[in-house]
Amino acid sequence: MPWKVERNEHLGFIELSYTGELTKTEVQESTAEALSLASCGGPYLFLSDISSARVDLSIMEIYDIPDQWRDAGASRSMKVALVVSDESAKRQDVRFYENVAYNSGWMVLLKK
Repeated sequence: MPWKVERNEHLGFIELSYTGELTKTEVQESTAEALSLASCGGPYLFLSDISSARVDLSIMEIYDIPDQWRDAGASRSMKVALVVSDESAKRQDVRFYENVAYNSGWMVLLKK
């Protein structure tokens, strides 16, 4: 499994860490697990670290990710910080994801 989801009780957020190839299946499974942790009363803060992953998602698969949050009944008050490497192709995909999520009403921010 190229991902791990943990609740950081001390700092008050849910951390998603990815390594290896990041596909649609990995995104769906890790997102479902993270949202299930948040459904128990929070926290609604997420740190998603894909700096060690290879993104293998199409533009449409990236575009569909926020729909999974909506379909799961996720709170619009949740906030997501994304950590990526400086690899330009991955950074472009993540910037697109940030924009799609923001335009859908979600608070997502790309961090270096």
